[in-house]
Amino acid sequence: MKNILSAVLMSGLLLGAAGANAQSTDYYNCVNASNKQDDGYAKCYLEEAKRDVAKIDSYYQKLSSNPKFSTWNNGNGMFKGNFKNMLDTWISFRNRYCSLYAQTYSEYDGSSISFHQADCIMKLTKRHAEDMENLWQTSVSKIYNE
Repeated sequence: MKNILSAVLMSGLLLGAAGANAQSTDYYNCVNASNKQDDGYAKCYLEEAKRDVAKIDSYYQKLSSNPKFSTWNNGNGMFKGNFKNMLDTWISFRNRYCSLYAQTYSEYDGSSISFHQADCIMKLTKRHAEDMENLWQTSVSKIYNE
């Protein structure tokens, strides 16, 4: 099981490092201090996901404050309309999907459910943060310049 965990961790680290937004230094410090235990890794994954949620919130706020999106959003601001609905729906999907993901993979490799669920939450949250960053960059380069 340790070899599988090491392989999963290494592939995750390599994929993360290859992405435009690699994991934070805090993430790597946490992983190094986790003593190669599922619960330690899970804690690191969830802490990294929290950092990415803060980025997501920032992009939602920036986009929702743009008057050009107020019609789509049914008003200005992130805490109502389509922006709030989209974020709430995404969080619900992410959590349900990661629950199924964790159940499936924990049966397959013997790692804990919390390990796989936290890993999935971190990966999907990072991907959503990157998607929202891309939308923000497009809005800055294309929409604001009209």
